[in-house]
Amino acid sequence: MPHLLLPRRLLFHCLLAALFLQSMVVDVARGDRMDMHSFESPYTHVDPSGTKSVSKDWKTGGVTTVNTNFVRLTPDRQVSR
Repeated sequence: MPHLLLPRRLLFHCLLAALFLQSMVVDVARGDRMDMHSFESPYTHVDPSGTKSVSKDWKTGGVTTVNTNFVRLTPDRQVSR
């Protein structure tokens, strides 16, 4: 049955390529933490204006509020229309 060899061989090569690509994606996702691009609680840093901030590298604005254990990026309640 030589007509079945090509699809099986093609399937094998496709699976092999998929495994190779998956291993590349996993390797790209690994890395060291970059403190200037990260933040974690507790948020105890206070900027010069007296407002609690995430860190010295991050500035907040708009409706963002910084609490001790979490950062809220959206308003606390929905706006009723």
